[in-house]
Amino acid sequence: MICRAENDIWIVPPDCAVWIPGGIPHSAKATWNAHLNYLFIEPGAAALPEKCCTLAISPLIKELVDRLTNEEVDYPAESHVGRLIRVTLDELAAMPQQKLSLPVSAHPKIRAMADALVSHPEDRSTFKSLGKTAGAQRALISPPDAA
Repeated sequence: MICRAENDIWIVPPDCAVWIPGGIPHSAKATWNAHLNYLFIEPGAAALPEKCCTLAISPLIKELVDRLTNEEVDYPAESHVGRLIRVTLDELAAMPQQKLSLPVSAHPKIRAMADALVSHPEDRSTFKSLGKTAGAQRALISPPDAA
């Protein structure tokens, strides 16, 4: 799965998840073989980060989420489902953050290059070719000593 939020792009491997706090515009693109679950968590319901990040996901969390996907949204807080949700939120808050994001420039030509890579990750074009397609001049995309 590839996810975009704020000025970052995440490529999300199977044992990870992207945490996106409520109210942050984002988009996601799944591969054909991805298995996805979405959790909508009320602000303040768990001690989760205030900014977007990638979280490692334990086998326990995977099983809890799979179990909870079959439950009704409305449940008594002290019910079995309510307890499972509290354990899930506690476990999510304890998961380590992973460094799996790629910051993307706000410059329109560099963003166009990043968009091309995200849209077609199989494309093996050179950096120079991507820059030319996006209309970027060499000085914009080359390190200072490479010009």
